[in-house]
Amino acid sequence: MAFTPSAEMPKTNPIEHQTFFLGVSEQEASYLKDVNTLNSVESARATTKIGESLRLATKIFESSNEAVVITTSHHKFIDVNPAFSQITGYDKAEMLHQPTFILNSHHHDQRFYLSLHRKLLKFGEWRGEVWIKCKNNNVLPLQLSVYSVRDDNNVITHFIGIFSDMSAHKSTENELSKLAHYDPLTGLSNRAQFVEHLKFTLDMAKRNHQQSALMLLDLDRFKLVNDTLGHQLGDELLIQVARRLKQCVRELDTVSRLGGDEFTVILGTIQSSENAASVATKILVALNAPFVLSEREVFVSVSIGITVFPVDGDSVNLLIKNADTAMYHAKESGRNNYQYFSDTMNNKMIDELEMETNLRQAFKNGEFSLNYQPQFALKTKKLIGAEVLVRWNHPTLGWISPAVFIPYAEKSNLIIALGEWVLRTACTQAVSWQQSGLKLQPMSVNLSGMQLKQPDLLYKVAQILDETQFPAHLLELELTEGVLMANVEETITTLNKIKDMGIRLSIDDFGTGYSSLSYLKRFPIDTLKIDQSFIREITTSSDDSAIASTIIAMAHNLRLNVIAEGVETIEQANILLDKECDDVQGYFFSRPLCESDFCQLLTKLQADIT
Repeated sequence: MAFTPSAEMPKTNPIEHQTFFLGVSEQEASYLKDVNTLNSVESARATTKIGESLRLATKIFESSNEAVVITTSHHKFIDVNPAFSQITGYDKAEMLHQPTFILNSHHHDQRFYLSLHRKLLKFGEWRGEVWIKCKNNNVLPLQLSVYSVRDDNNVITHFIGIFSDMSAHKSTENELSKLAHYDPLTGLSNRAQFVEHLKFTLDMAKRNHQQSALMLLDLDRFKLVNDTLGHQLGDELLIQVARRLKQCVRELDTVSRLGGDEFTVILGTIQSSENAASVATKILVALNAPFVLSEREVFVSVSIGITVFPVDGDSVNLLIKNADTAMYHAKESGRNNYQYFSDTMNNKMIDELEMETNLRQAFKNGEFSLNYQPQFALKTKKLIGAEVLVRWNHPTLGWISPAVFIPYAEKSNLIIALGEWVLRTACTQAVSWQQSGLKLQPMSVNLSGMQLKQPDLLYKVAQILDETQFPAHLLELELTEGVLMANVEETITTLNKIKDMGIRLSIDDFGTGYSSLSYLKRFPIDTLKIDQSFIREITTSSDDSAIASTIIAMAHNLRLNVIAEGVETIEQANILLDKECDDVQGYFFSRPLCESDFCQLLTKLQADIT
């Protein structure tokens, strides 16, 4: 039976009725009333806090720069924020209840997504890079974090995904990669990428027991294009060269630019070394066609060095060295050709390296000395001066001919230091003879092409003359025709400045070069020296005799002095006398003399005069 209160029972509020029903005292009932009121207040406050937290969460969700999505446990969208729409192009309404598969770019395979799902179930989160397809079908890289949401029973109810667009980052990454591995001018592989390609090619060739080849290419006279047309057109030429090179090789081959005008070609697989020659010939033909730069045609050629794996070497460094050796041999062979590497070249390079080392040691050890080739007036037979010649006495190899070591000195740029030493030593010695009572003699010193190019040449010469007190008008500098014609306008300017210092100038080995009369009359030259090759057969060859006559007549018409080199017989001397040659030097009159012997000659001649 149900309990109902009587009419006499006093009216109470619910809490009082409840307490009464529970059978508690009035004091306890009062306490419970206060507690109930307090709980109601706290409950209200908690509700307020939850509301505020939800508003904050909503604000963050809506204003986040990162895309945020919420899906069901079955991977269907139930909410996305504005950043998601901005990145993907899909509106929120379009995405609701759609499967996440709608964003699949097919960039990843099924194993990728299975792995992602397993980690998400096991660890509750997954982070990584994902590519998605946007509404406009563009594919974007994302940095994605996915989290699972579980209920009180540990059952997954939702997934939350947060991602950001990595396109800009990827673009920067790609640009940095290009800078690190590709030449910014031509787009070809750079030196670092070339080495990696060569390593890979050699590994594949070893594994498959095949041959491959490396070609090193250097444009001939590219500096001339840069100097005359400017670096901008020089760069355009390199770009066009790169295009033609790529057209000459297969897809599996690699064309690289090492820097400057130096390129390489890696031939991935070849049947024989002749295949490399075929490609090299194709390249020579392709580059021989004119290049159009700023509406003008420019012609260049290329020197190519070829080395074959595994015949010439089996390591990256060795093959590069061998290709470089072969390329320099191609340049020495006249340029615009290709050369295979050979052991002979390698031995030559070793000899050159040893020679350069010996030359450097020669400076330190004082192994150089001077000889003096006396020069005489042909009519009077009087001494008019001497040509200064450098000699090298190696401690173990003995006397080394200038014809051997001078070319090495020029290649290694040691000729600059050597030329300066010769000039200073000759001037110092001549002044010392004068101080001992002998007459000061004119000195003729050879000037190399490398010295002529030095910007401080005039300063060096003036400094030496000042230090030694050798008179400038008694110094004659000799240059070959080849040196004079290398850069005509600059050479003329430099020679005029030398002449202004009071120094005489002569052309050595005249007749063997390519100077024209129009240029010859512009050079401030005092003397022509007829090369000994024309003197040697002057008594038996009508051609050589005619050449000697022509040179003498031309020089006199230009008011130049003429000296004949290599006069070894009285017959030669008499013919030159008949042709009115001014001066001579050669074994018939005197061999080159060492310092002490030349001093004795000066002493004897001076004694004869007195």
